[in-house]
Amino acid sequence: IEEEDINNLIKKIQTFGNIISPLNLYDNYNIENKNPIHILQKHDGQVYWLCVLKDGRLASCSNDKKIIIYNKNTYNPDITIESDSTDCISFITQLSSGLLVSCCDDHKIRFFEIKELEYQLIQTLKEHQNDVYYLIELKNKNLVSCSRDCSINFYKKDNILYKLYYKHQTKGGLNSVLQTKENEICYFDYTNKTLYFYDLIKKENKASISNIGINNGYKKSIILINKNLLIVPGTNEISIIDINQYKKVKSIEVPNAGDI
Repeated sequence: IEEEDINNLIKKIQTFGNIISPLNLYDNYNIENKNPIHILQKHDGQVYWLCVLKDGRLASCSNDKKIIIYNKNTYNPDITIESDSTDCISFITQLSSGLLVSCCDDHKIRFFEIKELEYQLIQTLKEHQNDVYYLIELKNKNLVSCSRDCSINFYKKDNILYKLYYKHQTKGGLNSVLQTKENEICYFDYTNKTLYFYDLIKKENKASISNIGINNGYKKSIILINKNLLIVPGTNEISIIDINQYKKVKSIEVPNAGDI
């Protein structure tokens, strides 16, 4: 990894550090002057995740047990999904098929079909034994979820529904997972502050990086910057990871930031 690549990455992090702040409201900042363009206060609780749908609309989820999809022009809600979740909705993402997926603290994963102004619950999975924190779609269209229950679940599609086909047990609670290569994922064990790299063919860990600067916090994003580097936000710092040599190459201190 060239030092220039790392320095360019640091500049990007410093430039785009606080474009979105999803805590009770959504701030959409003008990047140049950092002034809010829109402030949305449509949830009744803390906003835990934001994603952009394939049609360009923004979606948000909250501990008020709702998912809101916003109109691209007016920023008013187009759809408010009143989930049957009995606990916080902590994560949402859209699959390549168009289905919107939610991960919840009631241990369930829900699949919604989204139309312009309507939605329909398609499937509910309960294969985890604790809060579900994150879900990704692999390049082969299989799904992977991670949980506070110290497990990663792998799902395949059976006709129109998804079914669990194997489970990887881990040492501690997990709050994020990411596909790094064709046959590899990485996941973050926040209990032990360790990033693991997992071989999808051999179904075993192939490498790990310990002492990642993060506390036992809620959920974090592992962000793949390019084919060589990923970043792991932590407590008062951001770790830059070389995914070819499986090592931390730099830490960026962010004083007084708390959990990033």
